[in-house]
Amino acid sequence: MHEARKVSGRESGRTVNDPRQASVAAGPCAICRRGAHPGRGDSVRTRRFTIRSAGKYLYWRCRVQRRAAPADRCARHFMQNYPSRERPARRGRPASDPHFMPDSGSSPVTSIPLSRPSLSEREHRYVNEVLRSDRLAMGPFLAAFEQRMAGVCGTRHAVAVSSGTAALHLIVRALGLGPGDEVLTTPFSFVASANAALYEGARVRFADIDPDTFALDPGQAARALTPATRALLAVDVFGVPADWPALAALAERHGLHLIDDACEALGAHIGGRPVGAWGAAAAFGFYPNKQITLGEGGCITTNDDALAARCRSLRNQGRADDARMEHVDLGFNYRLDELSAALGCAQLERLETLLARRAAVAAWYAEDLADLAEDLTLPPIRRTAAGAGSSTSSGWRITSPRMRVIG
Repeated sequence: MHEARKVSGRESGRTVNDPRQASVAAGPCAICRRGAHPGRGDSVRTRRFTIRSAGKYLYWRCRVQRRAAPADRCARHFMQNYPSRERPARRGRPASDPHFMPDSGSSPVTSIPLSRPSLSEREHRYVNEVLRSDRLAMGPFLAAFEQRMAGVCGTRHAVAVSSGTAALHLIVRALGLGPGDEVLTTPFSFVASANAALYEGARVRFADIDPDTFALDPGQAARALTPATRALLAVDVFGVPADWPALAALAERHGLHLIDDACEALGAHIGGRPVGAWGAAAAFGFYPNKQITLGEGGCITTNDDALAARCRSLRNQGRADDARMEHVDLGFNYRLDELSAALGCAQLERLETLLARRAAVAAWYAEDLADLAEDLTLPPIRRTAAGAGSSTSSGWRITSPRMRVIG
């Protein structure tokens, strides 16, 4: 083994072909200052995806490439500031963003995660505060998290629960929906949207979606109503709000409960109001692929005092507020623990930063895929809701391009 030596930035980006240099030990990674690259001659497998057409269909084509990794980068950060020859970095940003790299540097980077939680020192600090306390459930962080969620959504109440599915279930239960009732919802959603009604014995009826938002189409919903329909359950798919002004008008006209499955849309707005403030109640989910994460967790937001009180009771085994061991309803163990609530408080304090980050990534996709505009349709950064006449912003859970069928 040759004696370790300092490698300059200019040298570090150069492909190394000299076998003698392949065994030279490198110093710490220039990015994280921890892991060191095992050798200057090591090559790393990368994948480059391109879009090809065959007949009337479009498909993704993957080409595996090998290239020498910079000597002053560990395996986790080797792509940072290391643009490929085929696709150079644009506007000063790296061709591959280190925020989306895997945590472990033990294996080559071969894919970009769909979503990776963003955790700061604040999250660690708040969780450690709980661990040092004697209160691991139903404590001050839970109350603080609920208060902050209500503030973000512009509602009087927020009820934190164990998951987004639990939030939807409690809303359906608290509204009294059950056998003989019909819940009209979208077929384009996660299975929990329909399951929430099925749990209570209600019948699920589907109406088609708006092709622009992927959400329940108000016109299609109006045509699908039956005498048994008692509720509309719309979903903010991929973080893009449904047309809530039109859905609210439809629900009011027919005397229906309006439920918002906002599990993917925290921070989105429509009609001058945040998602979560429309209808009887809204449900949010905080799985690690959402705008903020609690690991697991969910929340109900509502302006209905009675609905909020019943959801609080139902999440805690149907327990009465004023009696510790008096259970007045058939409830569930849907409580959110204090550790998760602490994590949620820290995440909510960083919500604007996290949303801005997602919007920036969406803008990068829009820029880089602009030359495929004839074959791909990307969701706009902002749009105007039909009939609402006001700006609508997405929560950017996912940037969802649509491919055009050729021919």
